[in-house]
This record gives sequence, C-alpha cells and structure tokens, in this order.
Amino acid sequence: MRIRITLFFLLAGFLLTAATPPKDLHLVYVFLGEECVISQNYTLKLRELHEKYADKDIQFVGIFPNNYSDTESMKAFKEKYQIPFSVELDKAHLKVYKFKIKVTPEIVVYNVKDQKVVYQGRIDNTYFGLGQRRTVTTTSELEDVLKAISEKNDTEFESQRAVGCFLTPIDPLFRDVSPCKESDNPANY
Repeated sequence: MRIRITLFFLLAGFLLTAATPPKDLHLVYVFLGEECVISQNYTLKLRELHEKYADKDIQFVGIFPNNYSDTESMKAFKEKYQIPFSVELDKAHLKVYKFKIKVTPEIVVYNVKDQKVVYQGRIDNTYFGLGQRRTVTTTSELEDVLKAISEKNDTEFESQRAVGCFLTPIDPLFRDVSPCKESDNPANY
C-alpha cells in the first residue's frame, strides 16, 4: 500500500512539473480570418514580429474563429502567407467569448503565470476603418508590448480598438452574413 501511494505522488509530481509552463510565458493570440484582406495584409508584419520576439517566454498562436474556417482553409492560409507559428481552430468560440473578440485580425497578449491580458486590440494603426488605410503607420502597439515583455518591463498597456472583418456568428441562421461589411452602427466594431 505504501509503495502505491509513493508511486502515485511521484507520478503526480512529475506530471505537474512537466505541465508547468515557463515562468514568464506570454501567449500572443492572433485572431485571423482567411478571407479577411486585413488579416492577409498583416501576415508580413506578424512574421517579422514573430522572428524578432518569439522565444521561450513569448509564443505566438494563430486562432481561426470563423464558421467557414476549417482545417484545410487554415492550413492553406498558413502555407500561402508563410505563417511561422502554430495555428488552431476556435469554431466553438471558446477563446472568442473569453476575450470578447469582435474582428479579425485582433491580438490578445496573455500572461500565463498571472492569468491576465496584458494587451488586447490592434497590431498597429495602419487601418483606422474598414477600407481606410494610412499611408504611414505611426504606432505599433503589438511591437511596443512585445519589446517591453522581452526587456522584462512591467509597463501598463492601454487596449486599442482593432479594425478588421467581423467574425461570423456560430448560429447557423447567420452563415451567409459577410464578415467584411461596415457596421451600420458606428458604436460597433
């Protein structure tokens, strides 16, 4: 009996140790839509940021949350746009609801240890409305956040509204709603 209990605690301790994430792990959730032109246009910037900042403490994860997203379209997007980080589907909208995601692309930088959102919103200010693009990008919120994390700087970051394509709802009654239409209500984004 004593051997079984000891073996159980040794095994449980091993599993807990193996499942423990790195001390300062930050996950960069990148919500993408394969049919969203804005998502497509940001892939170069995302590759550059991944190359510059991804390491043991910062990991990128692409999330495809739309109803029309499937394994094949997600893999095709990853290959076509040379996405260097892992991607996954969120058809049940678990992460969408958790983080209240409205559009793609939208970023959530999540501190795993503290279980809190460090930053949520746009990648930079290139887009200020659907179909409205600046000729010169003047702020880069995601890069500022990643730089601060990599330098172990505990700066507070204000979320910035993401501009992009609306998510397709889960409800099958809304399957034909286009995800890239301007909202009639300017309060919605």
